[in-house]
Amino acid sequence: MFELPCTLPREKDLQISLFDYDLVLPDQKIGATSIDLENRVLSRFRASCGLPQSYCISGPCQWRDQLLPTQLLENFAKMKNLALPEFSADGGKATFMGRAFLLAQFESKVPAHGHLGPPRERLALHLLRTCGLVPEHLETRTLHHSIQPGIDQGKLQMWVDIFPESFGPPGPAFDITPRKPKRYELRCIVWNTRDVDLQDTSITGQRMSDIYVKGWLDGLEEERQRTDVHYRSLGGEGNFNWRFIFPFEFLPMEQVCVLPRKEYLWSLDETVLKVPPKLILQVWDNDKFSADDFLAQLPVPPLPNEEQQRDVEYFVQGAGFSCAMAKPGLKISNCLGQMSSAFPTSLRQQSHLDGNVGREQRQGPWGRAREPGQHYSYQQETFGLAKFHP
Repeated sequence: MFELPCTLPREKDLQISLFDYDLVLPDQKIGATSIDLENRVLSRFRASCGLPQSYCISGPCQWRDQLLPTQLLENFAKMKNLALPEFSADGGKATFMGRAFLLAQFESKVPAHGHLGPPRERLALHLLRTCGLVPEHLETRTLHHSIQPGIDQGKLQMWVDIFPESFGPPGPAFDITPRKPKRYELRCIVWNTRDVDLQDTSITGQRMSDIYVKGWLDGLEEERQRTDVHYRSLGGEGNFNWRFIFPFEFLPMEQVCVLPRKEYLWSLDETVLKVPPKLILQVWDNDKFSADDFLAQLPVPPLPNEEQQRDVEYFVQGAGFSCAMAKPGLKISNCLGQMSSAFPTSLRQQSHLDGNVGREQRQGPWGRAREPGQHYSYQQETFGLAKFHP
């Protein structure tokens, strides 16, 4: 965020340039955009500072304008030669432009976060938003370069607030600090498989498969894990009792996994990749003298709606994930997932995984594979059925 003093109309043009940073050579200009600040200040739509959706006196969306909503509404009425608005004693009713307005018309349900201001100011803000004034928004501006003036050099997303010094100091600046991801750990236990396709033929002519299971989080393929091999399965059944453990970083507000990594060995900074949380499980047939045969895959989908997202931060029982079955008869059963809250627990359809949900900070270390780990003494472990794609 940049805070710059200026004098209008002498310094009316705000020039914003985007550069490519170079460690040794001079930085190269990518493009620039220009904003006429005088136009915004003199606009009859009040483009100097956008109107937010709600009037908050605290919290991340605190009111940052110099004037209160009631003062802005009175100034608007004077500019348009309208009668000044009249408010009731409790601030829940107002008369403006010959019409009566109730606060309940604009706020059917009051949020429970406790940051809202008094009803009088909230109602004045709602009335301002009905007058065609500029709302709070993120503007997208096109970048241009003087060498190629007619060619788009990219887009820049930003917003500009203009505060006249004669009105006093403005409110607190909007906090644009990036959210910090939380550390989670996903624990998935592969108990056994059944009805797996038999790919090989034994010496006696019987159909068989050497079964094992792979698992990883989408975007972290290099950290994939696999069970041991159940050799010579004649009926498609394999017994494992094998625990996968996947640590990862998760943003609950955005419902994405954060994957910081360096693209090259010589990269100075990490590149942050955000992907939806998705667990991928695959069943393979082990071969000694040739490449292993792929049998089936189960992609666990990300969070679908707000109801499942509310399960974040809590321990709950019965973590279910639906998936389609493309080939009948190919299944994996009794997959107990000791899963993190990034993977919700209320999806219940024909196929599912059952297990416990927990934050890594609230639990001690768990062992991988067949190493010993903690046990939920207060909760009975349940088992479910997960169907795989071939």
